[in-house]
Amino acid sequence: MYYESVMPKTALLTQCNAAPAEMPKQYVRLQQLDFLRGIAILLVILNHCPVSREDAGWAWPVGSIGEHVGWTGVDLFFVLSGFLVGGLLIRELRETNSLQIFRFLIRRGLKIWPAYAVFLAYLFITLISERGLHEGFTSLIPNFLHVQNYFAANMPRPHTWSLAVEEHFYLTLPILLTLTWRHRMGRANLVVVLLVACMIASGTCRVAQYLTSPSDDAYRWYTHNRVDSLFFGVLLAYIGTVSPQLLTRIASKPGLLLAMTFLFMMPLLLTQRFPIFFALRYTSLYLSYGALVILCVYGASPWLIKVLTMGPSRLIAFIGTFSYSIYLWHVDIIQLLEKNVKLKLGAANSGAHYVTFVLIAILVASAAGMAFAKIVEFPVLALRDRFFPSAFAAKPRSS
Repeated sequence: MYYESVMPKTALLTQCNAAPAEMPKQYVRLQQLDFLRGIAILLVILNHCPVSREDAGWAWPVGSIGEHVGWTGVDLFFVLSGFLVGGLLIRELRETNSLQIFRFLIRRGLKIWPAYAVFLAYLFITLISERGLHEGFTSLIPNFLHVQNYFAANMPRPHTWSLAVEEHFYLTLPILLTLTWRHRMGRANLVVVLLVACMIASGTCRVAQYLTSPSDDAYRWYTHNRVDSLFFGVLLAYIGTVSPQLLTRIASKPGLLLAMTFLFMMPLLLTQRFPIFFALRYTSLYLSYGALVILCVYGASPWLIKVLTMGPSRLIAFIGTFSYSIYLWHVDIIQLLEKNVKLKLGAANSGAHYVTFVLIAILVASAAGMAFAKIVEFPVLALRDRFFPSAFAAKPRSS
């Protein structure tokens, strides 16, 4: 994603100047955001590696993170998407008092669909060889319509559920913001009320569905049960746009934000004893990752800047640059590696085998994602920005 930033000046302290050459020069990528996206995609890859913590030997802490925390990388993606996309829309509303919804949807479509279409074409060929033409085609229809998250039993690649949630969010958010923004009574308050109401409604649906059907795991993929993470990101973007000094003041207490990040992760550890936390944990997760976003984007502590500019952080940020394409292909890459890379688990050196497999999976999935990004994603984005430029492409940065 290209970042048309509405961030405070403190966020520019760790700009990534080594952006891929294919990216339009009018955009600035913030290394903090790429770093968070890199963390998210690494968590997801860990989660999909086919080894539990019991089989990871001495590397069980890594296996435990992958098994119990890795899936939360999607929630971090959701908060980031809401924060970035919401920030762009709110800035456009503030500066023009309207939204070019059609242009926004075209730009989102050209971001999501070209790389996704290539992946679906590959998946279609694979499914035909496995299931035949008719079954292969019909099993992919929900993916073409972006409703695969409501057809969990037939999803050929379950990880694509999150793409459907984001697509529904992109279709809904600009309409809701436009209707709210044009209302004459307390515009700012109405936007906040709208976002909070959407978050409460989504969380309530999730808990209610869990209470009525506790054995149904598919509820965690439904858009109406998971979209609150995205709306929370929009709420952060709204506050950061209309009152950035508030988030800057909060970010001036990094210890508190780190404590909040870990505190709101605690429900992940309580799901075995208190099953209701299976539903409540998603709320605590977006609060946790929201605190992390505030810290990384608005924090200006010297130690934080030092950490974000260190070599490992830059490497993670570089991986985050290609996170969308990596996300699309990582499951198939891991399945391919699982068939060809022999894991000797249960032996004295099983930890070494597990760590080796994880590193190979990260390396190969990242390389594949980078290749597809350079071949498909970035060239299309360059054409998009040429023919459908952002409302702010020709404007100087105002922050």
